[in-house]
Amino acid sequence: CSCEQAIVMILEASYLDKLFEQHPHLPGRFFAFLASYQARRLKQVTEMVASAAVEVQGLGGDKVKIADVFANPAYMGIFRKFMFKAAEENPEEQHQYAMSLALFEFWMDVQDDQPRARA
Repeated sequence: CSCEQAIVMILEASYLDKLFEQHPHLPGRFFAFLASYQARRLKQVTEMVASAAVEVQGLGGDKVKIADVFANPAYMGIFRKFMFKAAEENPEEQHQYAMSLALFEFWMDVQDDQPRARA
């Protein structure tokens, strides 16, 4: 959606439990719907990111492994700044960057909580 508004619906677990007890066929359909919706969103985000893909090279033309980029906080900080700047410079495409930035921030938060491997 290219709009700036969203509707948030909250479903209480107790309400869902009661509903699922009354309609035993509903849980499967409900969770299948959620999975289908999330799959569609993931596909959209993946296509959006893939269309903006560029090759990263290090000094002297040496290719840099994506794992090395994601493991390096400096690279990730530069990438984050690039995404914010690109969103600011292209207001008509800002909505496309919003989900990527949100997922990126989430990924960074998760990585901050992960124990680091020691060399």
